[in-house]
Amino acid sequence: MKKILNLILSFFFCAIFLSCESLVKNSFFIPSHLNSSDNHDFIEHEPQECIASVELFDTLTNWQNKKFDPSRELEGYIQYSAQISHGIGEYGLLTYLNKRDSSFVMIFAKTAGDMVCEVKGVKRIMVQDKQVLFETLCRTQCDFEQPATSMIKIDKEGNVRTIKSWVVDKSVGKVYKLKTSKVDCVEAYYTEYE
Repeated sequence: MKKILNLILSFFFCAIFLSCESLVKNSFFIPSHLNSSDNHDFIEHEPQECIASVELFDTLTNWQNKKFDPSRELEGYIQYSAQISHGIGEYGLLTYLNKRDSSFVMIFAKTAGDMVCEVKGVKRIMVQDKQVLFETLCRTQCDFEQPATSMIKIDKEGNVRTIKSWVVDKSVGKVYKLKTSKVDCVEAYYTEYE
C-alpha cells in the first residue's frame, strides 16, 4: 500500500512540475513581441501602410535628460520647427540647425510642464542640400493622433517635395519614420499662420 501511495504522489508531483514548467516557459521565456495579443496591439498602434521604420535616437549624448525651454534659442543652434504639446508627459519633436557644421539636430523630447522639455533622444540629420525646410503640420494617409514633421524641398515651380517625414505616436512614446508617398505637406506649406 505504501508503494502505491508513493507512486501516486510521485506521479502527482511530476504532473504538477510539468504543468508549472510549461506555464513558466509560456509566460517568461517567449519574447513579448511574439505574443499574439501583443501583435494585435502592434497593428493597432502602427499602421504599417505608412510606417517605414521606428526611428532610433542617440541616448548617449550630453543632451540626454537635459531640460530647456523650446521657445528660447539654444546657443549655437537655430530652431527650425517645434511640434510639442503643453502639459506634463507629452511627447514631441523639435529640429535645430547646428550653426557650426550646418547639420540638423532632431530632438525627441517630453514636456515637464510649462513647455520645459526633457530630452529623451537626439538624432543628427546630415543633408547635402541646404535649401530644405521643415514643416510640422503635414497630413498623412494614416490615422495618427498628430500630423507629421517633414523635411521638404520647394522647386522653382513651387512644387513641394517631401524628403523625409516623422510622426510621434504619443500612446507608445515612439517616433516613426514614414513613407514619403503617404505624406502630403502642400497644404501645410501654403497655409498662412498667424
